[in-house]
Parts: sequence; C-alpha cells; structure tokens
Amino acid sequence: MSASVMHIVWFALGVVLPTFFWFWFFWRRDPKPEPVRLLIRTFLYGAFAYLPAALFELSFQTALKGIALYVVIAVLEELLKFFATRTVVKEKDFDEFIDGLIYSMTAALGFALMENIFYGASFGLEVLLVRGLITMSSHVLFTAPWGFALGYQRMNNRNKYAVPLGLGIGIVLHSIFNGIQIQSHPTWGVIALVVGLVTVMFLAADRLYTTASQEP
Repeated sequence: MSASVMHIVWFALGVVLPTFFWFWFFWRRDPKPEPVRLLIRTFLYGAFAYLPAALFELSFQTALKGIALYVVIAVLEELLKFFATRTVVKEKDFDEFIDGLIYSMTAALGFALMENIFYGASFGLEVLLVRGLITMSSHVLFTAPWGFALGYQRMNNRNKYAVPLGLGIGIVLHSIFNGIQIQSHPTWGVIALVVGLVTVMFLAADRLYTTASQEP
C-alpha cells in the first residue's frame, strides 16, 4: 500500500470517522434535532477556536512547566470552546435544556478535529488513532458540565452561578486529564488512569444527557 493511501487511511480512522461517530453518538440523544446550519456554524467556530489556542500554547510552553502548563492549557481551551458555543445561545432554536449539551459537543468536536489535524502533521498520522478514540471524546466530555449549565440557565433564567460552576468543573477535569496524559513515556499505569478518568467522565456525561433530554 502506497504512503499516500496509508495517510488517507490514518486520517479517516483518526479524524473523520471519530468525528462523525461521536457526533452521532451524542446527537441521537436530542429529542428535537437542531438546525443543520447552526450545527455547522458552531462546529466551524469550534474548529477555528483551536488556532488561537495553538498560538498561545506554543508561547506558554516556553514559560510554564508541569501543573501550571496543564491548567493554563485547560483554561484556554475550555474558554475558547465555551465562546464558540456561546454564539448560538440567543438563537430561537436554542429552545431545549439539552441544546446546551448538543452545541457544546459540536463546538468541542470542531476544536478536536482541528487539533488532531495539527497533531497528525506534527507527530505523524499514526498518533491519530489513539487521539480519535480518547482525546476527541474527552474534549466532548470536558464540555458536558458547562454545556448542561448553559441549557439549564437558558431554560430557567436563574442561578447565575451555574455556568461558571460548570465551566470550572470542565477546566478541572481537563487539567487532570492533561496532567495524566501528557507524558513522554506513558506506562500501563498512566494508560489505566486515562481510561479510568474517561470512563468516569463518560458515565457522568451520560447522566447529564439523560437528565437534560427528559426536561421540557
């Protein structure tokens, strides 16, 4: 098999298919699907949000190390995904509790897709398979607390602390994930911790999606 064909295969397995799969997996929970134009717009905003994140992170890497770097990256990426999602909150079609989760998930997938493209170009397309399975889904799971809070606040118009709290939880989860995952030589213990954290986040997000889908 030629190198160009292998590149296409790795790109499909690590970027395209995981994006469609995770979108379908979470989107199917929405009892009233959102307009395609808003989903595409939010996805593109999420994708473009990665560009300033990448620029800032390159500058931070020379000034910060360890825990400080993990936290700064988490804060920056969650805020950028949040602002990409925030652009749709005032739309009339944002009319269900679960919509906060659906749009935050969509922005996160756009962000993760662009991030994976850059990682593949920098470190080789072979890294995309793991990133498509773990990192892409993790970006969606980090947004679940504040996506849930956005839907809650939009529908109930109360508790002004819900969104900051949700955003804070997402940042903490993202920081922990970064601290566990970003290792030069990952061991089986590190892999087990990553899988364990993703599993816990997935179960929590599943509960949030179930709760939001049952609200009017």
